[in-house]
Amino acid sequence: MFFLVFALYRDKWYLTSAATLVLIFGLMSELIYFVEKYNRSFNKLLLSIKHRDFAKSFISGEEDNISPEQKNAFNEIINAFQNVRIEKESHYEYLQALIEHMTVGIICLEGQDTVYLVNTAAKNILNINLLNKVDTIKRVDIDLYKTLKEIKTSEKKIIKTTIKNEMVQLLVWCTELKIRNKPLKIISFQNIKNELDQQELESWQKLIRILNHEIMNTVTPISSLSAEINDMLEDEKGYKRNLTEIAKDDMEDIYSGLKTIERRSKGLLKFVKTYKNIARLPKPNFEQLKVEDLFRTIFTLLEPELRKEKIKFTPAINETDMLVYADREMMEQVLINLILNAKDAVKEAENPSIEMKAFTFNDKVNIEVIDNGCGIDKEHADNIFVPFFTTKKTGSGIGLSLSRQIMILHGGAINIKSGESKGTVVWLRF
Repeated sequence: MFFLVFALYRDKWYLTSAATLVLIFGLMSELIYFVEKYNRSFNKLLLSIKHRDFAKSFISGEEDNISPEQKNAFNEIINAFQNVRIEKESHYEYLQALIEHMTVGIICLEGQDTVYLVNTAAKNILNINLLNKVDTIKRVDIDLYKTLKEIKTSEKKIIKTTIKNEMVQLLVWCTELKIRNKPLKIISFQNIKNELDQQELESWQKLIRILNHEIMNTVTPISSLSAEINDMLEDEKGYKRNLTEIAKDDMEDIYSGLKTIERRSKGLLKFVKTYKNIARLPKPNFEQLKVEDLFRTIFTLLEPELRKEKIKFTPAINETDMLVYADREMMEQVLINLILNAKDAVKEAENPSIEMKAFTFNDKVNIEVIDNGCGIDKEHADNIFVPFFTTKKTGSGIGLSLSRQIMILHGGAINIKSGESKGTVVWLRF
């Protein structure tokens, strides 16, 4: 172009100017053609990415207008996207296989009604072949349908229903999340009827053993005394004796035996009455209860007695404004039971001490009663919550069982960590 301008200013350089102009048009056309071919190749790359078609390669000779460096750069981009896609598909297949392998039923809801994902275990538990809408579950059980619609994040519920003419108990749990601003609700459920039945059977077996032990302890001496008194009231031939024929010493024995039978019978009636009372706990009167006030009440009530027996009693609370939603009288009863148990456990300790402390862990209020007493041996550890089981000579065996029932009514839990001669920690979690 510079040479054309130079030629135009020269006289009679017409042929040179024309040749230069043709050359300029030729070079411009070649440049445009080259740029267009490059743009077409770049557009192919963009379309491959857009449509996720990563089979295209720029190594072939059809793209001779692209330099080797550009070919390598395009191929690296294609390979990178291809690897990301393969990895994503591999993760998806892995998660699909994992979900299908689980025995826990999983349903993922998109919005309120659309089923985004459901595994085979869920279909088998619900006896449903196709589940696209959550409304389909109405045919199984209307209460289960309402639970799936209304359950909230981290909430757990147990639903009893009949599926395939069989009673099942489903433990339902929910969590919620957002993926690309799309709200999803993941609901898992598991049939725990067999586990609950097994646990109930074991509980009944333990309870029957305890009841059998307590009743036999009462009935056996009553039976022996009755037989002995009957022998005193009959002669050698089995006929009734006149009271005038019975010796004075025998009459005293008969009187003493009858008093014993009366006393043991009253004890058996008291035992049955106590069992009836712990089986029918009243409904808790829930209120916002300040843990500091609860500790102050227990300390005021029990500290003088513990001090007399030279037992160090220490309450400790990290947060003075800590609250629990509970029945005040029931919680006082639980803590009194635990501390009196600890009092018996530390009697033989060198420096007996009991600590009652409260703290928050994982957004849950925890209360612990800690002692440095004799602890609980492994033989008795499995039975400590069984009604009427006790290792104390004067114990009733209902304190821990009652405490556990109270905590269940409060939606909480009670646990014990102990070892023989290592002390005991009992903690309540709300």
